[in-house]
Amino acid sequence: HAFCEHKLKKALRRRSKRPVSDYDSDEMQEYTDSYVDYVLEESEKKEVLEAAHNQFAVPTSAAEIARVIVHLMEESLYGVYHVVCKGSCSRYEFAQEIIRLAGRDTRVVPVMDNHQIRPNYSVLDNLMLRITGVEEPGDWKEVLEAYMEEWRKNQTYEK
Repeated sequence: HAFCEHKLKKALRRRSKRPVSDYDSDEMQEYTDSYVDYVLEESEKKEVLEAAHNQFAVPTSAAEIARVIVHLMEESLYGVYHVVCKGSCSRYEFAQEIIRLAGRDTRVVPVMDNHQIRPNYSVLDNLMLRITGVEEPGDWKEVLEAYMEEWRKNQTYEK
């Protein structure tokens, strides 16, 4: 939780001391900024991209998190909430979907990641959202598809 709070404060340009954690490193700082951007950048440089098939999480967009945070603030709801999209996948499955939606030919190869930068299974649950009746974020694939649609529009606009 401390790491997520640190990343949020950093994104909001607020002062935050980097937390001490077994899962924190310079590599973790880089990877958590945007895995989608990382995969897209790497797919421009490489024909083959490796992605961990043994790390599972729930891809969640900042827009979905922000929507829920605004609702929590407007309704004065307090407590600790996990906010993640529905479903889960491995980093390998996530990278494959990013490449597919980007229309790229890059081949994604599953690899075992033993770096332990993050837990192998970090799938969170929206229990508090359900208990308080707050609308949960959408399915990660649908949210990613909407994000990639915007990305494609920006790619066309930039050219």
